[in-house]
Amino acid sequence: MDLQKEYHEIEQYLRDHGLSWITDQVKEEIETGKFIEERITTLHEASAAKSKRDYYESEFKKGQLAEFTRRQDYSDEEKLTLLLEAIKRAVFDVAVMQYETTGFFFDSVQSIVFEEETVEAPRLLLTSNTRTMAKEAREAAVIIDKLIHDVGHK
Repeated sequence: MDLQKEYHEIEQYLRDHGLSWITDQVKEEIETGKFIEERITTLHEASAAKSKRDYYESEFKKGQLAEFTRRQDYSDEEKLTLLLEAIKRAVFDVAVMQYETTGFFFDSVQSIVFEEETVEAPRLLLTSNTRTMAKEAREAAVIIDKLIHDVGHK
């Protein structure tokens, strides 16, 4: 499986379906890179140069270990994993929250309506039908988790 090709196909699918904000956030994370801690052995001057002209003839020995942080690019595998995890968080985890919320409330109520204070904001309506759709999203989240696992073990 060509991981770059898979990444770009998923990215294009998200853009085609109005979810470019997910790909934009992932792209920003990828451009930033990851930061890793690295232990490096330092050097110290064992014998000082006697004059400026002899500076390059100084002797150096291994010194103490020092920790440095450096930026590293994500691998193709890590990029695909970031994209899949972003999809899971943005789409499926929200649906799972709806599933849990509707399960809690629909024992005693028919529906829940969330309305913004501004007129132009859309309403969010949760019903028992929402619970069914959210259950399907929950199952899809499990599939995404398996994909993430599989990408990490290729």
